[in-house]
Amino acid sequence: MEVSRDHIININFTLSSSSESDTTTSSHSSSTSSLQLRGALIMLPFILFVVLANILTILAFLVEKRLHIFCNYFVINMAIADTLVGITAMAPSMVQFLLAFQWPFGHVSCSILMTISHMSFHVSILSVLVICADRWYAVTHPLKHRSVRSRGMALKVNSLIWLMSFVIWGPFTGIWALLDPFSQTAVSCSPVYLRFALGTFGAVVIVYWVPVSMIGVLYISVYRKILTSGGVQVSRNFEKQSKPERESPSLSRIDIVTISEASTLDSHGTKPGSSSEPQTSQGEMSLQSMIDEKKNGKERCGVLSTGCSHDLTANDIKSKQDAANHKIVKNERNSAKAQRTLTFLVVALVVTWTPYACVVLALTYCYTILQTVNCFSPIFPVISVWITWGNSLLNPIMYAAAQPLFRKTMFKLLFGQCNK
Repeated sequence: MEVSRDHIININFTLSSSSESDTTTSSHSSSTSSLQLRGALIMLPFILFVVLANILTILAFLVEKRLHIFCNYFVINMAIADTLVGITAMAPSMVQFLLAFQWPFGHVSCSILMTISHMSFHVSILSVLVICADRWYAVTHPLKHRSVRSRGMALKVNSLIWLMSFVIWGPFTGIWALLDPFSQTAVSCSPVYLRFALGTFGAVVIVYWVPVSMIGVLYISVYRKILTSGGVQVSRNFEKQSKPERESPSLSRIDIVTISEASTLDSHGTKPGSSSEPQTSQGEMSLQSMIDEKKNGKERCGVLSTGCSHDLTANDIKSKQDAANHKIVKNERNSAKAQRTLTFLVVALVVTWTPYACVVLALTYCYTILQTVNCFSPIFPVISVWITWGNSLLNPIMYAAAQPLFRKTMFKLLFGQCNK
């Protein structure tokens, strides 16, 4: 069913005029101009906050090398997408609002902006999905995850996200608009599919409902796995059981191999070659038995015996143990940061996008089933649009809230305290 352009919701969040604005008389022209100016003054700071906050996030990642962990490469991909959202979606909407919902820059530029903005919205949401999938893979297949976790892999995944978004939205918004006669003569800049209720519904399903459903399934799986995992307890027991060994003046090379093998216990309590199910009790028993066995072996050999020619000094063994423990603690901290970041981003996504997605569902029902466009006040779509725009501002706030180092670096950059 074709829908009147005065009542469609723009998935790209380009504010369209209502039927009342088309019938405004000249006596109200001055008040309308004043309203447009006040609206632009409200929109401009919001757009600047979105763009600057995400640029600040990108700069923080670039100057602070400690932020270059695997998960943060997807975070930066989101920041790039949200920056483009501010530039290619919010800014053009403000321009149209100031110019009485007219687009003065031509049909081709409108098609290009529509394509880039749709891609950016989609990439931002898909990045949350990728972070969620990464966490799921990390807790279900920790050893395989460590083998593929690299900067190159993160860049490949980010590139694949952008390519997939272009394949979807290039034809759906760009090519279709360039070939559509109606779009070539339209005074406003809006996607072609918005003239059809089912087209609008399909776009929202692709952008939001499909990814958020997958995010929900993966996140629940990750949360349940964490609750049932004993990896943190194993690593803590390893640290406690390693303390008596530090007091010994020397240990053999076999001890180092044993400790190295023990240190390969991942943060979820699994050993190389074992299944990904929690093995907390077995890990504790094996660690204790290995340590006891090495103690007995030292007593038979004699700590100062010349026959034990491969003994290492206490300082050597302490440094080896410290390195192993530091690696375990570092992996746990990075996992905790990634999980906390994911939680904040998922909450921000659901809170900001769900109202708009529900409004589109309601309007689709009105257009196709009830055959009407007056189900509720036009103010609800406008409010839902602004709430959705807020996701691009909330995301950098979530990065800073989830990771103290991100927050510290962003504040340093903001107040000019970074030396780099």
